[in-house]
Amino acid sequence: MTTTWLRVAAVVTAGIAVADPSCTTRRALPPNVHVRLTGPGAVDDLAADLRVRLTRARPDGVTFDPAAPPSAIVVLGERVPDDVFAAGAPVVLVSRLPAPRSGAVVSASDPRPSLVGWTARVPARVHGRAMSGKRSSVTLEHRGIPLARVEHRWTADDEVFDPGFTFLPTGPGLTELALVVRPVDGDAGEEMKTHLRVLAEARRLKVLAHDTRPSWAAAFVRRAIDGDPLFEVASIAGVSRDISVRAGQPPRRLDPAALEAFEVVVIGAPEELSTGDVAALDRFVRDRGGVVALLADRLPRGPYARLLPVAFAERLFDRPQKISSGVGSLFGSEFALPAVLPRGIEPLATLAHESSSRAAVFAWPAGSGRFIFSGVLDVWRFRGRDDGFDRFWRAHLTAAGAAVRPVLDVDVAPGIASPADRVTVTVRARMSAFDSWRRRRATPALSVEVAAPDGSRQWVRMWPLEEAGVFEGSFDAGPPGDYDVTATASDAGVRTGQTRLAVRAGADRPLAVDVDPVALVRAGGGIVTAPGDLDPLLSVLKTLQTGEQLREVRPARSWPWAGTFAGLLCTEWLLRRRAGAR
Repeated sequence: MTTTWLRVAAVVTAGIAVADPSCTTRRALPPNVHVRLTGPGAVDDLAADLRVRLTRARPDGVTFDPAAPPSAIVVLGERVPDDVFAAGAPVVLVSRLPAPRSGAVVSASDPRPSLVGWTARVPARVHGRAMSGKRSSVTLEHRGIPLARVEHRWTADDEVFDPGFTFLPTGPGLTELALVVRPVDGDAGEEMKTHLRVLAEARRLKVLAHDTRPSWAAAFVRRAIDGDPLFEVASIAGVSRDISVRAGQPPRRLDPAALEAFEVVVIGAPEELSTGDVAALDRFVRDRGGVVALLADRLPRGPYARLLPVAFAERLFDRPQKISSGVGSLFGSEFALPAVLPRGIEPLATLAHESSSRAAVFAWPAGSGRFIFSGVLDVWRFRGRDDGFDRFWRAHLTAAGAAVRPVLDVDVAPGIASPADRVTVTVRARMSAFDSWRRRRATPALSVEVAAPDGSRQWVRMWPLEEAGVFEGSFDAGPPGDYDVTATASDAGVRTGQTRLAVRAGADRPLAVDVDPVALVRAGGGIVTAPGDLDPLLSVLKTLQTGEQLREVRPARSWPWAGTFAGLLCTEWLLRRRAGAR
């Protein structure tokens, strides 16, 4: 009888291994701090001492993983990179700051490559020192022709403002722009100018629409983008247990490897997702850097609720309510609304009712990607009131999808340089796309080539940075003209990425260094302190909340499981042999 039970247990163990079930575990993560060293004020000894003091400040410890999303960013030096504010984490500047100079200066960085026909925001800041009571004009120009102009009256001796310029590229390629700051009506000051470039791409965004069961909300969002030439949509919708309707070439299931081909995933009926589906979507956003839009038609529940950063309450109205957004109005009468939005969450559409305002559609970053959640449960019922429904989803899915980085993201700084300027090349490899990285944690071979207008070529030596998958190198700009900078990575296949550099005689560099870093950090809600006074930084660290990591576990693939199976078989065989010997 004992041998029979052992045999049954072995068969059951083998059957479970064949089914290969998965489960998702949740693990608390200590706060992750990014330490950025910039300029001559960044001292290695100070950075080492800072890491020790931060680790001792919390009983649960602190991590310093540059590849993981930051809970806080500490900048050591006299310059504040523009990208530190994009993560939405608190910024602390530790620096021996130089004395500021008076006047108004403009700081600008090249926008991310945009899609043809869609506006690109021009990241710019104008900083005025000792300018209280005076006025300045800021003009966006293309080949000397003004495209937009704003006037600003300075109200403080140390002030920063964003002119809020956008640019609409009408064709693919490189466009040169200039930002010019001038005094108004004879006010004191000098003219300041900086050049920047806008790159536009003629490509289509690949979207997967996945419905585990029929969903009206997802169906009409899919219809809104399906006829748009900017989107290439593949869809799969389950209509019964074993029957689904497919269009295009969607993957049969939500798998991280299969999702690599898409920038955006639109999920209808998210409460029907399995634990494995949720884990795959989480990896798609965090590692792939993709965008997932969760379109609910009932109060969130099930495994996918773990992805949501807030708790919800249902709100019903007897008549449609208007939901305001910057790109068209939505209407709905059934809502899943968050009580409060934590820091870092961006409201996209807001329901105003009884002197209160609640986010009905919002987005939040996760890893290198982004989630979007729609809590308007019956928005599809009122889409015919105007075209706000279609415009809203086309605009937000386009903006989010265009921001997804390619497999090899190549950038140069400055984007418009003068001959003989030193140009820095930065390449970000999306490591989830490389087999060698996923399996052996080995960085693929990378090469960068610069093609000059006269046909000559030169290779740029690239060095890996602290952040995984990021490489940097530099070269001297040649004669005036347009240069193609191409990065190539070899793995299971050959992946390429490209950008363009403009070299112009007398091009002005962006004046990022001239902008007071204290004003930039304080304008973003950060803290500034000196190397000898780290108490403000430690106070910020103590208030940070711990994070959480979802991890997909397959117990049947572990050595203990295989050992259990082998042990059962060996024990059963040994008992039978002994019984036969007697």
